[in-house]
Amino acid sequence: MNPQHFELLKGLVNPNYVEQAAQARNSRSKHFTALFTQRRLPDVGWKEEDIQSLLEEMASFDTNNFEGNVGVGEREGRVYSDLVRRRHFGLTHGIGRSGDVMAEQPKAAGSSLLVQLTKYLALDAIRLAGIKAAKACAVLPAATGLTMTLVFLALRQMRPQGKYVIWSRIDQKSCFKAIGAAGLKPIVIELKPIEGSDALGTDVQGIRSAIERVGAEEVLCICCTTSTFAPRVPDFVDEVAVLASELAVPHVINNAYGLQCSKCTHLIETGCRRGRVDAFVQSTDKNFLVPVGGAIVAGPTAALVDKVSGLYPGRASMSPLLDLFITLLSLGSSGWTGLLQERKENAKWFEERLSTASTKLGLRVLKVPANRISFCIDISALGREYRAAQEQLVEALMVLPFAEECLEPHAKPKWPLSVFDVHSNYIRFYRAMSYYHETAELLEDLLWQPTRTCVDDMGCEGLPDHFCSRLHRCVPRHGCPRNAEECPLGERCTALSSYGDGCSLQLSPLCVQHGELQAFHPHSACLSAAEFPHMIKACSEMGTTLYPLKWSSSPYASYRDRIQGGSALAQPKDAFILPVTLRLRSPWHMLHSLVPAYAQSHMDERYGLAKLAGDFDLLIVDQDLDKDTHIWQQVFRNASGDSMGGLDFLLRLISHRPYKLLAQAEGCYERAVWGHELMLYSGGGWTSELHMAGFVRAAWRLDGRARRDSKDAPRLLLVERRNGTSWGRWIDNFPDVQSTAQSWADEHEDLLGGVEAADLADFSWPEQLRMAARMRLLFGAHGDGLSWSVFMGPGSAVLEAVPARGAGFQARGRCECKPLWHLRGGRAVGRSGASLLPQ
Repeated sequence: MNPQHFELLKGLVNPNYVEQAAQARNSRSKHFTALFTQRRLPDVGWKEEDIQSLLEEMASFDTNNFEGNVGVGEREGRVYSDLVRRRHFGLTHGIGRSGDVMAEQPKAAGSSLLVQLTKYLALDAIRLAGIKAAKACAVLPAATGLTMTLVFLALRQMRPQGKYVIWSRIDQKSCFKAIGAAGLKPIVIELKPIEGSDALGTDVQGIRSAIERVGAEEVLCICCTTSTFAPRVPDFVDEVAVLASELAVPHVINNAYGLQCSKCTHLIETGCRRGRVDAFVQSTDKNFLVPVGGAIVAGPTAALVDKVSGLYPGRASMSPLLDLFITLLSLGSSGWTGLLQERKENAKWFEERLSTASTKLGLRVLKVPANRISFCIDISALGREYRAAQEQLVEALMVLPFAEECLEPHAKPKWPLSVFDVHSNYIRFYRAMSYYHETAELLEDLLWQPTRTCVDDMGCEGLPDHFCSRLHRCVPRHGCPRNAEECPLGERCTALSSYGDGCSLQLSPLCVQHGELQAFHPHSACLSAAEFPHMIKACSEMGTTLYPLKWSSSPYASYRDRIQGGSALAQPKDAFILPVTLRLRSPWHMLHSLVPAYAQSHMDERYGLAKLAGDFDLLIVDQDLDKDTHIWQQVFRNASGDSMGGLDFLLRLISHRPYKLLAQAEGCYERAVWGHELMLYSGGGWTSELHMAGFVRAAWRLDGRARRDSKDAPRLLLVERRNGTSWGRWIDNFPDVQSTAQSWADEHEDLLGGVEAADLADFSWPEQLRMAARMRLLFGAHGDGLSWSVFMGPGSAVLEAVPARGAGFQARGRCECKPLWHLRGGRAVGRSGASLLPQ
């Protein structure tokens, strides 16, 4: 509405109200006036409604949006889908004309205006980033590589004799293909090591020599790159610019995502002022956080920029420019410069932590001081043996599909590898790789160890005193009968059987000595590790590793009597050996090991433990891998060396006997169940809802105070995490959340009896379990503490705050807290619509 409209409205409603509306409208108009006159980024980013209002105004200038207009020409901006029309704000004519992609369109004044404003805003953003010498730019609806091709083609029209592009090498395809797409020949200049660092930099003298060799008139341009991957550094743009000016050769810079990096922009600024820079190209998506599809061509003069605009054939898509225009107005100069500073701080933060992590692994971050975009780690410290083992393993796995016929047991071997070789070496390699720190002790496990398959004794030629066993293995003739795998009469040999997916096994009999598992077979030296494994899988809540299983040729009875001092009858006959990770200080990871273990020992008859009702030895395998200590170092400080930490009281749910760490146990068992089944994070594992319900009921029985009295009013627990102890998981505005929750509870006493707030770290593990069991609703930031919700019982719910922008977890303001739980038909419901409280 114009001023006359506001005057007319004063006769319909209170003039004061009309005046207020007019002032609000004038405030928005001032934004528009400043943009049209100053043609630069606003100091502070615009609100979304202001941007939309401007776009609607500009769209009204295009003829396709004229009221009553019926277009019958070739280009009328016709759009069938209203959804598509709204997505583009009615700006459907595109940009440019057949002669120039930046030219005005007679039927699209609004679109043409947006193109010009976007150009001015982009140029202002480039100057704010540090390239103040930039005097002209064009925003093109093409990504960086294609835009570089357009630049080369435009130069070719200005310099028709040029056919070579002197290109400082960068191992990235886009720019190299851009040269070829323009029909030009690249002359690749290799990089030079920079003394005193690990970096590779520009060979300026090599560029000079190449130009002098082919003749400056034959060179279309020199092409440099600023945004590169370490150990390469940005090209010495300033030095190359001086050389380009001296030899009168154009100079083009691929600045793909360098606009956000002050080091890159400083080089371009210096190059423009000291020497010759004809144009530099940057991506819109990487620098301005918009969808892929646009690039900006800029330069210290308009000559080449205008030539590129005029070269573009026909009109082009408006989308990349519209995205950039909206984003730049949203940012404003303060938002744009703030992003640049934030990126610089983040890069420093990342480099420091990458260096710390690399040092722990015996590695180092390369010294590439001039590159502030990427970082590189030297992994040579892992050793040649490690790399050779990787290469051999990959090689073996690659040839396996093509060598199957050669590897069949009934075939005459024609290949130096066997199925067993690949399988056994892969298992050994996987075990070594399950540790993050490769040490000298693990190198033996990393090295390839070939063996020999056979069909008959002829297959063992070349191996003195070997013959072919029934398992089609070449074994030593001395002490190895052909039926070596069969257990002789009168002997006790350890039998292995799986319950399903291999996470749990039955071993009968089995001994434990010095923390090691000992199996028995008189011909153990002759056995195939495929059927009689020397390592068994240990599935845990933090991953899967392999654990050694030793085989002894000693008779089981004599071995048992020796380590038990003849007191075999006094020892338990059954054991449950439970591999767990770390010291079970996290309720989340506790559930992933203890719930399946409880179900195996008390609810599933297949394992033979339920009938024992907890009357068996419980041995804990502490899978305390080096890879986890840096994550869990805070956890270890409160756990004693002979216990599994604060959650060990729940191990009583599995066995009535006091548990032992495997490292401290010693004895023999007629039967041992090894390992717990998997409980996947995302569901669908071995465990079921029935298993979880049984485990919860058992926990309630274990602590008689754990269950909520049915007469108690339902309550809400707000879980608070203090910044110093919560590993970055906290709610920034916790007092606001607490106030909102209390207000809601006061207004709905029939649904919620009260609100409690607690930092669970202040309470013991049994106290945390009891607290959760008394609650009907549990709310907090994502973290282990919310795992206690499984003990809350039927009719309860957990509300989780998930990560938001910034360092913490936000539930901002009263109005945004309330939707977490609201009334629908007299019931409290969550965002999914499921009932959280009984009617």
